[in-house]
Amino acid sequence: LALARGKVYNPNIELFYSSPALRQFSMSFDLIPKSQDEANVANKIIRQFKTWSSPKKDTGTNMFEIPNVWKIQYMSGSSINKNMNEFKLAACTNVAIQANPQTPLHVAHFDGMPVHTGLQLSFMEVDIITREDHIFSKTNQGF
Repeated sequence: LALARGKVYNPNIELFYSSPALRQFSMSFDLIPKSQDEANVANKIIRQFKTWSSPKKDTGTNMFEIPNVWKIQYMSGSSINKNMNEFKLAACTNVAIQANPQTPLHVAHFDGMPVHTGLQLSFMEVDIITREDHIFSKTNQGF
């Protein structure tokens, strides 16, 4: 090969790369309601992520339906933000809630709603990102 093509086989490439992997990522949000209406919305957001990221038990069997997958996009106004990366469809692997994550005490409104709720979502994409995905991406950064 070295004489015929002027190329040499690199036996170390297998040490560097073994296989493609599914990408994992997390997103964190601070929910700080200033009114009862905002507290209700914060609770609905948390409940929706917990509900649709959980499996559904199939009635009468020991089987489960898989949770929903999510289409995640960075937005700028009502348009996709072209200066941020794209995501493949992703499964939400964890929903973590922490009341008052920055304070050593539990601080709440009169109804018991924390003044600050931390929401952390962990995801894993359900498809491998390929070179072609980056080439044909609709954003400036690819996937």
